Amino acid sequence: MTKEKRKYLVKSFIVMIVVFIIMVISIIWYSNHLRSSFNDEIIYSLSEISELSTAALNKGIEGELNGLLNIADLLGSHSDLTVADMVPELRLLQNNSEFKRLGIIDGRGKAYTTDSVCLDLSDRDFYDLAMKGRSNVSDTLIDKTDGTKINVYGVPIYRDGAVMGVLFGTQQNELYQQRIEIKTFEGDGYSYIVKKNGDTVVASSHETSFRQMTNVLESVRSADDWNKECCEELKRSMDQGKTGYITFKNKVKKYMYYRPIGVNDWYLLTVIPTRAVSEKMDQVMMATYILFTGVVLFFVVLMLLITRGYYKNRKDLEKIVYIDSVTGGATFEKFKKETEKLLLKPEKYQYAVIDMDIDKFKLINDVFGYEEGNVALRFIWDTLNSFIRGGETCAHRTADSFVALVWYDSREELMNRLDKLCRDLAKPHRSGRKAYEIVPSIGIYTIYKKRKLEAMLDRAAIARKEIKGKHNNPYAFYDDAIRQKLVREKYIEDKMTDALEHDEFFVCYQPKYDVNTRKVTGAEALVRWRDPDAGIVSPGEFIPIFESNGFVLKLDIYVFEQVCRQMRGWLDQGKKVVPVSVNLSQMHLHNEKFVEEYRLIMERYHIPANLLQLELTESALFEHEDILTDVIMQLHLIGFAVLMDDFGTGYSSLHMLKNVPVDVLKLDKKFVDDIGEKRSEHVIESIINLAHSLGMKVVAEGVEIKKQYLFLKNALCDEIQGYYFSKPISEKEYSVILDQIE
Repeated sequence: MTKEKRKYLVKSFIVMIVVFIIMVISIIWYSNHLRSSFNDEIIYSLSEISELSTAALNKGIEGELNGLLNIADLLGSHSDLTVADMVPELRLLQNNSEFKRLGIIDGRGKAYTTDSVCLDLSDRDFYDLAMKGRSNVSDTLIDKTDGTKINVYGVPIYRDGAVMGVLFGTQQNELYQQRIEIKTFEGDGYSYIVKKNGDTVVASSHETSFRQMTNVLESVRSADDWNKECCEELKRSMDQGKTGYITFKNKVKKYMYYRPIGVNDWYLLTVIPTRAVSEKMDQVMMATYILFTGVVLFFVVLMLLITRGYYKNRKDLEKIVYIDSVTGGATFEKFKKETEKLLLKPEKYQYAVIDMDIDKFKLINDVFGYEEGNVALRFIWDTLNSFIRGGETCAHRTADSFVALVWYDSREELMNRLDKLCRDLAKPHRSGRKAYEIVPSIGIYTIYKKRKLEAMLDRAAIARKEIKGKHNNPYAFYDDAIRQKLVREKYIEDKMTDALEHDEFFVCYQPKYDVNTRKVTGAEALVRWRDPDAGIVSPGEFIPIFESNGFVLKLDIYVFEQVCRQMRGWLDQGKKVVPVSVNLSQMHLHNEKFVEEYRLIMERYHIPANLLQLELTESALFEHEDILTDVIMQLHLIGFAVLMDDFGTGYSSLHMLKNVPVDVLKLDKKFVDDIGEKRSEHVIESIINLAHSLGMKVVAEGVEIKKQYLFLKNALCDEIQGYYFSKPISEKEYSVILDQIE
């Protein structure tokens, strides 16, 4: 054996030993790091679950208190009714309520309930608070009638500025229990609601929870001697109103996350067993050990060949892996490697991940050719590379996408740098006689908690998509508001199909009134959503989501059929039915069969076509003018009237009014709000005159005060719709109005 070969073998053996030791140390470090990461992730998940549950509880309680306050205002407005006389009125208002019972308490503490029970509630704290003008919800009480556990909502009833009684609603304690039960961690998670002193407000029905728990502090302390210290920590934290978690033992080791709810001094406690972490971690660690063993064996067999090949081809490999073929700069692989190194250093700086692409970059390729597109990419790279300082890195990721990791002292300083980057990129570029502009969209994720790079880039990309195409704001920061919005949108999309199948959507009606006779001449059907978990969901929240994912097509047809079904019932009862308008999404215009679908529904319920109207927004009319004329003619042949909703919101043109034969213009609320300003009033009068000259009727939306009504009457508006005469009302309330039509 030659000296050179022996030297090479010794060197290779030493390298093998060193690498093996490093791998052993790495696997030990990785095991500890993985354990810590799993623990951090489980606590973060618990925090998010607790936060969402707390928000849902608060929203539900607030909604129920607001509902009672609305009823209390209505009852207080009847100056001729005594407390006892209000009970029949209250029974009429109890529909759609989740309360076990509603009742009214007079100034002496005597209660009258909707289920005809008379009680003395003068000793209840919620009564005292409400008599002092404070709306409140009680701790858990024992129902005086049947001994069940209840929580009571109490709100003051005002008359002539003074509290004359209390409106209360009794709710079963089990309802809160249903709201806080979490279906996560393979069914092992459960929750409690307790007071700050540890007394139970709502217990858990989970099989592994504390049995017969009256005080969480006593239950935790008595479950195991080891729990004493963590019990004291829990008590201190709740006394100080803090959020956090403890680890305790109750047969098995468990996490308990605590968060103040914001109602009374209540806390939400969320519990899961630590095996939710350990089992998952053990699986990953076992796979890691197996993989490590295989790698070591493979390494021992091939080390000599790999070492020789590595030294020989190292530079060629780096060129292939780390140099981008288009820009000549760093590849995404190199960016990942450099980012990992920078983030592993001591936290000297605050770091942010940047995700950037170019608006309408495809047009540059299509108009100027791919070579000019590559020229533009190299310019973007050079500009971005000039933007980078020491301790930062950037790369061309793919197509027109670029990424960067930058440090900053303050957000203002980072924004100033980004402003300059956008200005440098926006310089005009020429190719032949044609010019183009590079307009970036930039998303930024400020690193407050180290995550996987892909996860941080995903968050930056989400922020970028929020402002994509909005040139007045070329960059955006990922923040908690975006996260919550995405969580909420995901919740709505996950629930929407089941909600439609279970009839959680329902129709309200907002009457339209003749300006001169003040009689009901029609109504608009408005969809609402009653989510059994989250309560009433605002249409302003779910309609935009449904329009973006296409679900609005199914919802529109559902609403139209509900209106036809309800109208059929009124006709069969001999009521005098007036036309009802139903909103129609512009997405239907891309379906050639939608007119026939609506006709078949109408005929299935034998509804005269003149009793049904379809509302399209002005933007839909403007954007699809080329196909609208034919569609509206088809609707007219069936007998439908077509309304232009939201007229005046910025898309309309005289040309469109001339060519699109709508029957009714609905004047947008923004115009009505400006009544009192002379220029706005002249515009409104001109629109009404123009519509009349074209044979169209005019309906004014959002009429709320007498001054608006009188002006519209003098301006010869045909109908008005708004709170001045009526808010949107239920099917039952609208049916009563139909009975009053002569």
